[in-house]
Amino acid sequence: FIPDERVRVAVYRRIAEATDADEVHALRQELGDRFGQLPSSVERLLTLADIRILAANTGIHLVEVRNRKIILKRDEDYIMDSARFTTLTTTTPDDQLQELHDHIRELA
Repeated sequence: FIPDERVRVAVYRRIAEATDADEVHALRQELGDRFGQLPSSVERLLTLADIRILAANTGIHLVEVRNRKIILKRDEDYIMDSARFTTLTTTTPDDQLQELHDHIRELA
């Protein structure tokens, strides 16, 4: 997607160092302007950055998905719904990431 290795590494670094959703949104816009439509792999990476930031802002320090179960941990406690982990209902990776994002947003 980004042919120049230095630019690609710099973009990865910016994604990893983003600290708020506005930064990720601006980066998404910038990448679209510079390189055209973003491939789904880049969109997923940016969505993961959004999830990381949102989780951190809500005090969640562990985010995992195992066997379609959303495993979240705040402090030393797992976040559960009625003593159960929430189960993803969607099947595609993009939809699952969005569902995970929405679930964490609901906890904020």
